[in-house]
Amino acid sequence: MAFHIGTNNPLIGMSEMQGEEKALAYMRSFAKQDLIQHNGYTKISQLLAAGEFPIVAFMQVTKLEKIRERNGPVDWIPLDPSFATVSSVAVSKHAPHANAARLLVDFYLSEEGQKALREIDKIPLRRGVDADSKRVAELIEQTPHVIKYEGDPGKQIKQFNEIFLGR
Repeated sequence: MAFHIGTNNPLIGMSEMQGEEKALAYMRSFAKQDLIQHNGYTKISQLLAAGEFPIVAFMQVTKLEKIRERNGPVDWIPLDPSFATVSSVAVSKHAPHANAARLLVDFYLSEEGQKALREIDKIPLRRGVDADSKRVAELIEQTPHVIKYEGDPGKQIKQFNEIFLGR
């Protein structure tokens, strides 16, 4: 089973929902499954489709759905609960080109910008701009748990690295 080691989102999401103790116990048990560790959701999706491993856990569904829709040899099922992260865009208080930065933010939030994000496998959040696939849209309608990143991120990163990377 492959696993993305570049993010501790599964540990954070489980901690938020079940408490730190249960989440750590689950992840320690999960880590004993002889995982194939990779970094990069696109890479892992492509390796899965190529048959490098039979299953992958905690993936971005948009990557898998793109391959599946092109008749690639993959399919996915949502976890219960599913986890989601919300990306953000901001302008620095002392941006050297603040007006240009604001224009970028305007584009990012616009219908055109959200459609552009959808093209790179991101899920648009603007009303009226649908997800790239019906299955992903249905998953969003089920209201996944949005990870809030509360608590000490340094501690959570350290816990993740100890469990999965042995450091």
